[in-house]
Amino acid sequence: MIDRTGSKTGERRGKDKETNDVRADGLPLHGSPQDMVLKCYRLNDQGFLEALSPEGLSSSWLDDGLSCWLDVEAASDDDLERLLAPFELHSDILEACRERTFCSRIELREGALFMHLPLQRGGNGEWDASLTVICLPTTLITSHDRPLPAVTRLTSNFSNKVHFNEASIPALVYHLTDHIVEDSFQSVAECRKGVEMLAYSFVDDPQSVEIEEIYDLRKQLNTLSSTSEDLSYCIKFLQAHESSAFRVNREREAFDNLARSADRILRVIERLEMSVRELHQYKILTLQETTNNRLRLLTIISALFLPLTLIAGIYGMNFERMPELSWSFGYPLVLGSMVLIGAGMLWFFYRRGWFD
Repeated sequence: MIDRTGSKTGERRGKDKETNDVRADGLPLHGSPQDMVLKCYRLNDQGFLEALSPEGLSSSWLDDGLSCWLDVEAASDDDLERLLAPFELHSDILEACRERTFCSRIELREGALFMHLPLQRGGNGEWDASLTVICLPTTLITSHDRPLPAVTRLTSNFSNKVHFNEASIPALVYHLTDHIVEDSFQSVAECRKGVEMLAYSFVDDPQSVEIEEIYDLRKQLNTLSSTSEDLSYCIKFLQAHESSAFRVNREREAFDNLARSADRILRVIERLEMSVRELHQYKILTLQETTNNRLRLLTIISALFLPLTLIAGIYGMNFERMPELSWSFGYPLVLGSMVLIGAGMLWFFYRRGWFD
């Protein structure tokens, strides 16, 4: 068996065959084979991410000085607890790992930094995923419930295309956070495109825009705003707080740029929220105008039939002596009068601009 330093340990291989869950040296090989995905990497001397087999890991990586990354996907609470046991983390961090929450959380304890980030992929406005990050002096542990594009791109790019300027955990955390910020910007860009298309449609035909579409955009922006605020908070925390578990060191300028990028995302979201509020107000005004037009039409119809109903009511009364009833031209005269009255009222309303 090959450990992360490249040495062969034949004696451990025999011990590994005796168990499928936990190695003799304390690190679990795997949890639920059908669910949990465990990937391991180390930062080699050339600054690239070098993939390691989980079976080749040992708890000695805590003391050998090499920077390693352990990425865990779809792990149950029991799997994660067994996986983290050899690291002897603080009870508060272990408890935070078991929580299922969609708000940011940071726990700084002696020798370890815990950070939980809610994430969103795309612009669908729904909570999609979250990322848990645990920083140790020479080890980075990440846990998430489903595949994350940021993690996938990071492992792909830095395996053979791009190298780290410094082979350290802060550099790895920076690039991981940078990819998350990039995903957030893509989500905001998709949402901005939706706002612009809706605005163009509203200018062309206000009636074609449904108010539910505006509500969906507001929901997306609210979610993006929440996740971006949490992301900005975590980045600024990493800038301001240093401990034995995490020191920014040479990456301080990079984290400063990252914080400014997160703030720019928040400003873009604020502008989009303002645009959506304006669209909502315009749509409300359009709906009110449509309602007023319908009420105006009903008012005109009621006004037209009011005198006609009065005439019909008069001649519908059952009196014995009504001279007009015995007159041969009475019926056509009354009908003609009703037509003239209706036409005159229509002309009056038209001259007053009621049909504009």
